[in-house]
This record gives sequence, structure tokens and C-alpha cells, in this order.
Amino acid sequence: MDRKRGPERDGGDRFAKRDRRSGKVIKVLCPYYSAGAVIGKGGEAIKQIKEESGANIQVSKNNVRFPNSDERVISISGELEALQKVVAFVQEKIRTDKVPPHVKNINTSQNDARKATCKLVVPSNCVGKIIGKSGANV
Repeated sequence: MDRKRGPERDGGDRFAKRDRRSGKVIKVLCPYYSAGAVIGKGGEAIKQIKEESGANIQVSKNNVRFPNSDERVISISGELEALQKVVAFVQEKIRTDKVPPHVKNINTSQNDARKATCKLVVPSNCVGKIIGKSGANV
């Protein structure tokens, strides 16, 4: 039997692809119009930060947005220092990016407030730990 993937092809480790993504994972939301600044012309900006940090970075497709928002998801995986470096890079790109002229219906005060905010995707089963008992951590 000829399978494209399987234990015979990857040395017997069924989870080899997942293991390559060692470390932690964080998901950051990015306004759809700023994703191009994060990626860079021809992918150069994202390629450079990947090489510098050693992190794996994936940006959701242009037409794939976080539910009920106009934000794209940037998934970052790697060691803690790499995550910190990439999140700082993404936030800097969001802060300094100008809204393109073809983008309509952007409230400038809301956009300015968005630039000062870092939005993370947190699984619902982890929110309790972040908030703490009776809101002790917030």
C-alpha cells in the first residue's frame, strides 16, 4: 500500500510534523489591511523575522478572518524568546502601518485605539486561568 504519509515514510513517528513545531504557540489578531505590512513585499519581512527568531509564523489567508471581525490570525510557534520577538514585530507593523486608500469605512479613532491594542486568541478553556478566581489576576 502506497500512502503519501504514514509511519513508514516518516521514520515511524506518527506525529513528526507536529513535533517540528516545538515550543509554545500564540495567536495574534491583525487588522486585515495591516497583514501586508507584516508579510512584506514578496514575503521578505516575514521571512526575515522567521530567520532572526527561529519561530514558525503563519498568516491566515486573505479571505479568512477571525469570526465576527475584520482581523486575520497570525499563528506563531517556537520558544518563548522567539514568540516575544515576533509579537513585538507584528505589533510594530500594526502601529506604524497606514490604512490603504482603497479601504473604506474605517473609523479613525477606533483605528488609533486598535493600534494601541494587542489582541490575542485565547482558548475558552484557558480564560479562567488568566482571569483567576473571582478576577484575582485581572
